[in-house]
Amino acid sequence: MNPEPNTNTFKIIRISVTDIIRLSSFLASQTKDRFDETTWKKILNWMWFSNPYAKKEEVKFGWGIEDAQGNIKGFIGNIPVQYTSATRVYPAVWGTSWYVDDVAKDLSLKMYIKNNPGKIIEKM
Repeated sequence: MNPEPNTNTFKIIRISVTDIIRLSSFLASQTKDRFDETTWKKILNWMWFSNPYAKKEEVKFGWGIEDAQGNIKGFIGNIPVQYTSATRVYPAVWGTSWYVDDVAKDLSLKMYIKNNPGKIIEKM
C-alpha cells in the first residue's frame, strides 16, 4: 500500500510562457490518445499568442501545481475573451483544461480558488 502523498511537496504556481513545454507534456499525459504534446503546444499558442483578445502584457495563463522536482502535476487555464454590449467592451477569461494528477488531487480545489478569486468562492 502506497502512503498518501504529502501536499507539502507541491506548490501552486502561476503558469508563464516559460512553462509551455513542460505544461504541454503534462497535458498530453492527461489526455492520453486525444491530444499529443505537439497538439497541446498549438492549442496553448492559439489561446495565449494568436488569440486577438490576449494582450501579451495582461495574459494570465492560469495556475499549476508543481512537485518538488519541478514537474507540473496540475493545471487550470484561462482563455482571454471579450464580451460586448451596446456601449462597452468587457475583457474576460474562460476557464479551460482543468487537469490534476492523482498524486496532487488534494490541491485541486485550492488551485481553482487561486485562479478564480472572489468573495463567493472564498466562502466555499
